Formats: sequence, C-alpha cells, structure tokens
Amino acid sequence: LVAVRGGPFTTDIQRAVGRALARALPADANKLWRTTWVKLLECLPDHVEDGNGEAIQFAMRALFGLSLSQNGTEVKVRGSSDAKVGVLILGFGGASMMQLEPVDSTYKSLRPEWRTVTSTFHGVHGDEAKLITDRQCDEIISSLASCERILVHALSNNGYFAWMRLQKREPSLGRRLAAAVFDCGIVPSAGGHLDPEAWFHIFSKTTLGVMVVSDMTPPDLGILRAKKRLEAASRLLAKNANEVLGTPDDDLAWQCANEPPVPTLCLSSPIDPVVPQKGIFAFGERLVAAQPTRSVRHASISAPHCQLADKEPKAYA
Repeated sequence: LVAVRGGPFTTDIQRAVGRALARALPADANKLWRTTWVKLLECLPDHVEDGNGEAIQFAMRALFGLSLSQNGTEVKVRGSSDAKVGVLILGFGGASMMQLEPVDSTYKSLRPEWRTVTSTFHGVHGDEAKLITDRQCDEIISSLASCERILVHALSNNGYFAWMRLQKREPSLGRRLAAAVFDCGIVPSAGGHLDPEAWFHIFSKTTLGVMVVSDMTPPDLGILRAKKRLEAASRLLAKNANEVLGTPDDDLAWQCANEPPVPTLCLSSPIDPVVPQKGIFAFGERLVAAQPTRSVRHASISAPHCQLADKEPKAYA
C-alpha cells in the first residue's frame, strides 16, 4: 500500500507479496484466498495518476493472477477410474467449479461412461507458486493415467495455457490425445487481436466478475468505487500487457510442432468482448497451415464469454 501511494517499491516487497499469494493458492486455503484478494484491491488507488505506476501495475497483475482461479489449485474428478476415455476440462480465467459445471454436465449427459477431470490454473508468478502449480499438474496427470484416450476441452486463453503446460510436463497426454475443443479461445497476438483494448477487457472483466460472483466487494468501497479502481488499474496494466504477461505465440508454435493433428472444434461467440471471434478464426487457420491433415471446425453460439454451455445448453451439446 505504501509503494502504491508513492513510497519505495523494492524487490523485498515484491517477494513478500509473492509469498503471500502462494499461501492463498492451495484448494483448502479459500478463506485466505479471499482475504488476500480483498487486501490487494484495497491497495489500488482511486486515481492511478496519484500513485506509483510500477507498483500499481504490480498490484493489478497480482490481483489478476490470483483471480484466474476462484478455487485455487483444486482438481475435481467425476467418473470411474476404469473409464477408457477421459475429458480434461481446463477453466477460463476467473472460473469457479460452479461456473464450469455446465460444461461437465454436457459431457455427463452425452457420454456418462467417460471420466472428467476439471481444474483451473491461476496466474501467480514466483518459485513458491510454481511448486504449488506443479503439484496441481501432477494430480491432473494422475487422474487421467488410466484413460486410454483423452479429449481436452480448454476454455479461453487461460485453459489453453494450462493445456500447453500439461503437455510439456507429461508428453503421454499428447500421445493419448484423441480430440480437442477450444472454447472461446485462443487468440494469437499476431495480427493485433490482443491489443491494449482487448487486454483491458480481459483484466477488468475477469477481476470485476470474480469480485461480484464471490461477493468480495469491500464494504467501505462499494461496488461502483471498486469497479472504477479495477478499471483504472486495468487500463494502466493493459498498455504494456504483451511485454509484461507474454503472448500465446510461443505456445502456439510449440503446439503446431508437437501436438498430434487431432480433430479440433473451435467454439466462439459473436458477442464476446473478451476474445474476439476473428482471433479464434486466426487460431484455426494457424493450426491448419502448420498441420494440413488436421480437421478444424468452427461453431458459433451467441452468448457471453465462456458462458455458451450455460446460456445455450442444447446448441452447446
């Protein structure tokens, strides 16, 4: 808070915040996750021009990273360990298990004999956070170990990044991959699809959505004042987002070179303000250009970002 308000912003402060964030990530630390989230929001100023821009961006990046998974590193498994097919559902940024339930329910109704493994990855950086994420990856991999074939269902860019991380950690996942669904993602940075305005929507809508859904608005701020803080800090962070957070391009290049050319379905929405439809079309084109034998289909459902299964269940199925 002192740094954000113009005081010294040191590496010791950054390390301390990193340790605090890591302690809030385990699946059984939800109370601490909520407390840490609110404290970060309270650090943001009403007017970004009045504070230390570097510290504000750091705080907003930390808040966004913590927001990406409302259930920390939890892994939910449904179905028999004897199932031959496993569906790996990887959540969008800001997802909770409750919000991913419509996706799981779709597979349960269509293929009740299949096993589903659901998890969402956070975006917290640092060595302590990496160790916790590695354990999350190992739990997911173990839950799919007995499945002969795997279908991955990755939601938005967050789910895509998680899938790339898992494939690189355990190559057998790629070897058993039978099909892929990319739901409201991904968007390559090439072509300007992830410009500062797109990043602004990603940062602000993710954090605001988490605040509202998880009922974490500080009473002394109120929702309108909290919203203004989040939007102002998001606008500041969005200016340098590609440099600060990176882009999917390296992972996309790796995917095209290493992932089997399995049948792929890309789902998008014409009213999605977070991930533009044209970016998802560009992603499909990149896959086909690199892997001409890969069958890539596109389907469009008019619904908010990553709410296709919830809003239009019949069309989704």
